[in-house]
Amino acid sequence: VFAYLMESRVSLPMKDEAIFGDISNTIKKALENTHKRNSDKKQICKTAFEIALKQLI
Repeated sequence: VFAYLMESRVSLPMKDEAIFGDISNTIKKALENTHKRNSDKKQICKTAFEIALKQLI
C-alpha cells in the first residue's frame, strides 16, 4: 500500500477498490514467484520466506 501511495499515478482520495487491487496484485506476484521457485506442495512457506528475506538484504 505504501508503494502504491507513493506512485504519481494515484489520485486522491483513494478508493478501497484501488487499495484492494494493489494488495491483491502484490500477493499474486509473490505466490507466482514462490511457485516458480518451488512447485512442490510442501515447504511453500519456507520458500516464500526465503524469497522475502533475499529481497530485504
